[in-house]
Formats: sequence, C-alpha cells, structure tokens
Amino acid sequence: GFTPSFNFKKDNPAKVDHEGTDNLVAVATAPGSSVKRFVLVTSLLTNAKAAGQGNNDNYKFLNALGGVLDEKLAAELNLRASGLDYVIVRPGGLSNE
Repeated sequence: GFTPSFNFKKDNPAKVDHEGTDNLVAVATAPGSSVKRFVLVTSLLTNAKAAGQGNNDNYKFLNALGGVLDEKLAAELNLRASGLDYVIVRPGGLSNE
C-alpha cells in the first residue's frame, strides 16, 4: 500500500491505492483468470463522507496525505462494480497486542 509521506511525486496514493488496485481487479476479471474471491484491505475511514464523518479529524488528517482515503474508496467502488466475489476489510488499527 501507500507509504504516507509528503513526497507525492514518489509516494502517490492515486497510483498505489487506486490505480494499483484497479489493475489487480482487471487481471482478476480477465478471461482465463482463476481468481474466485478478491480480498481488499483499505481503511476504517474510507467511507467517512458517506457516513457523515467528513469533518472527523482523523479522516481529515489521513486524507491530507495525498487523498489516500478518497483513492481507496475509488478502488473499492471499482471492485464492487467488477462482478467479482469480494471482501473489503477496513481495519481501524493494527498492532501486535
């Protein structure tokens, strides 16, 4: 996935989290593909605007990093429209504890 930084020429969420996922979906739906289910890990606040959380400070902070949450949402929408059997996981935080 996208590595958060402010170097958007190098670290670009549109390329990684949107276009990269779209490319994977395209390969998974191509003729001859054996993909049976697509699992996509995005982020808890990916749908913040639709859930009335567009002013959530965490959403604004994360999305300030190149619009990463908006790019993840665009990829989710493409996956949903693909016809694939899919699972979208939106973890709120990951740790070893």
